[in-house]
Amino acid sequence: MARIPAADVASAGYIGIVRYLGQYEPKRCTPAEIADAHAHGLSVMLVYEDDAESPLGGFTAGRDHGARATLQAEALGYPSESVICFAVDFDATAAQLETVAQYLDGIRSVTNHPIGLYGSWLTIATLGGSVDYRWQCEAWSGDAVHPSADLYQRIYPTRTIPDTPNSAYDEDVILTTFRGWPPAPAPAPVPLPPPPPPPARKESAMMFMQFQNGTCIVTNLATYRILETKNAQDFVRFCITVASGPTHIFTNLDNSWLADPANNFGVKL
Repeated sequence: MARIPAADVASAGYIGIVRYLGQYEPKRCTPAEIADAHAHGLSVMLVYEDDAESPLGGFTAGRDHGARATLQAEALGYPSESVICFAVDFDATAAQLETVAQYLDGIRSVTNHPIGLYGSWLTIATLGGSVDYRWQCEAWSGDAVHPSADLYQRIYPTRTIPDTPNSAYDEDVILTTFRGWPPAPAPAPVPLPPPPPPPARKESAMMFMQFQNGTCIVTNLATYRILETKNAQDFVRFCITVASGPTHIFTNLDNSWLADPANNFGVKL
């Protein structure tokens, strides 16, 4: 992954970066890179990755990677409370994830850092409960975002970094918090849209009372919805409220109104 100047990353509106730990020195994070990030207000989180499918080495690979990641993070001054992620950077099957679970057990046996897991929806859904931080990638996930995901990696960036092709970096969306160094603030909650206004209702001079199966239903047969329903046997007093108008009260209705439930009756207001 390209080493993009922190000033350019910050100018694009990003608040943090994720950098590598691992055996391969060319892509490994350096103290100078962290200092540059911090100087421009960026949080830094670390992820360990050698080969994409190295987690299939099970417990032994996890123990080795966990120990190496911890030593490299400490050499960078990375705080013990900050997350180190471990990448499952392939479309792991359910059967393969049983071995990845052993890989995580090996990591857990040698590190005191909170453990993060990078992978597909299935990886997060299967193993997310056993780690401290969940980083889901869009790749191999379809359109689904797991509800426990803390960070979500897009396939295509939505922001442009100056003088840098989009293929040179991945964009991540913070869903809960960014547990790097220092921890980045959680994103502001997105306000819910206001409820839509009620539909416009027109006044009408006629309200209708219809009796069906012993139930009195008050409707406006033009556009009104049902306003109120009452049991016809208890029908002694009925209130009808007209939009933007007074309440009209009908009392002591003649029982003959209830005599034939099949009939419709109208009352002038």
